[in-house]
Amino acid sequence: MNRAIYVHASSFERFKAELTFARDAGFRAVGVDVGPLGHKEEGLDLIKRCRLLMDEYGMVATQTHLDCYDPLLCSTVTDPERDASIRYGLRLTAALGAKAGVYHPRTAITKGYDWRISYEHNREALKPLLETAAKEGVAVAVENIPIFPDCPQHRFYSSDPDDLCELVDSFKDAPIGICWDTGHANLMSFDQPKVVRQLGSRIICTHVSSNFKEQDWHLLPLYGYLDWPKLMAAFRDIGYKSDLTLELRQVDVRAAASFNRLAFDAVTILADILSGKQEK
Repeated sequence: MNRAIYVHASSFERFKAELTFARDAGFRAVGVDVGPLGHKEEGLDLIKRCRLLMDEYGMVATQTHLDCYDPLLCSTVTDPERDASIRYGLRLTAALGAKAGVYHPRTAITKGYDWRISYEHNREALKPLLETAAKEGVAVAVENIPIFPDCPQHRFYSSDPDDLCELVDSFKDAPIGICWDTGHANLMSFDQPKVVRQLGSRIICTHVSSNFKEQDWHLLPLYGYLDWPKLMAAFRDIGYKSDLTLELRQVDVRAAASFNRLAFDAVTILADILSGKQEK
């Protein structure tokens, strides 16, 4: 199982600095935020340079985070350039050797939350993405988006686990699954181990972080309100063997080395619990 931490590929200099901190802390895998690189002609060349550096360091990519729309923008509003960037991100995912690109589902909210239209809009948006994913030999991982406590008037599609099940199951034999974000799930205050068991093998990758349920703070698993032993037991029960990828708040570069070491220790504890080596 890969223990990983997210790094950013907005520039080669930033990627190299963050990758070096991760390597020196003990990580041999990373998630890569490719973001809007699909808007840039030089995006693929940059990612190829990043891949060469990863190879030099003996490191691999577990996943990428694809470009995404503002979550408060209704899914009735589309932008061909943004859609092309999200789709191109799957090519970048393949170039990095990652298995999946994480996709933010969209929500129909202009006239109040509409679950059915949200489902239909995401179905249509995913069709070309899955065609590209199949061609590139990667998967699309749909992320669970919560109802954010600081924006309670907006309900987002996929905050209900049944949304994820229906959406993913609607594509037969397609390269699609779920990216389970533990921090997002914690904000919903439901029985997260029970939900993980419900989603089962649909979960193909993770975003691991914690919070105190008042905001999506992206804290280290050592902090916040989350019962990690019970959650890791649920992942063990579903036979999960993919990645534990930390998606954390950025820290000042002066603290980056020690922060990455602490992050590596934290995710190692989770991996040990998941494997059954450590129960508490």
